[in-house]
Amino acid sequence: MAERIDNPWWSEGWRLVRERLPEVVTPRRRRVLAVIVVASVLLGTGGVLLLLRDIDGVSGPQGWGIRVLFALLVVDLSLGVCFLVWGHLDREPDYRAGRVSVGLEEAFDLRKPVPALSPELREEATIHIRRTQRALPVTIVGHGLVNLYLPIALAIMVVSGLWVSSAWIFLGVFLLNIPQPIWFLKWLGSTPAQLRRIESAPEPPLYRGPKAWGIEAPRKATEGDASAG
Repeated sequence: MAERIDNPWWSEGWRLVRERLPEVVTPRRRRVLAVIVVASVLLGTGGVLLLLRDIDGVSGPQGWGIRVLFALLVVDLSLGVCFLVWGHLDREPDYRAGRVSVGLEEAFDLRKPVPALSPELREEATIHIRRTQRALPVTIVGHGLVNLYLPIALAIMVVSGLWVSSAWIFLGVFLLNIPQPIWFLKWLGSTPAQLRRIESAPEPPLYRGPKAWGIEAPRKATEGDASAG
């Protein structure tokens, strides 16, 4: 049975996101965000005004609701794209998400017993987790911003009287997209427990050959060993 690992992934995930964001949203990028938000509002509002100009009977709360919906949509998509692009730019070139040496996958699975790890595998696993901690927070924020638009749009539809039967599609898409950022957050929040697990992993037993040979290497099970057992 695997040893129980304390894994408060929810609090640890948000802690890592908060620690990472200042490195992503630098002073220069804050100015970029401000320009993008203003430009998105102008573009979204101007575009919907041109659209409503040729549509009769759309005025009052419904007209304002449509304007706000389009403006928020452009802002939300722009911000989400910014964070996803910055996450890609900040990612280390040799970061290989999900690709590790054969036999190392079990080291990340908190449900399984801690495997024996050589110093080389231990270092590789630690580097992989550190790079995951660097890459995932921006991805979480980017996906969270994109998914944030749907509940706000639903609220505006209800308040402005724009609710129609097709609006249920928005609700369905929102419910389907909820698990994605939560899954990313759980992945990120589990990395501290993975690091503790890797640090406590035992080293594989050494095979020592005759003294004259000077051989000392990690012992591997062979068919003969298996049949003997």
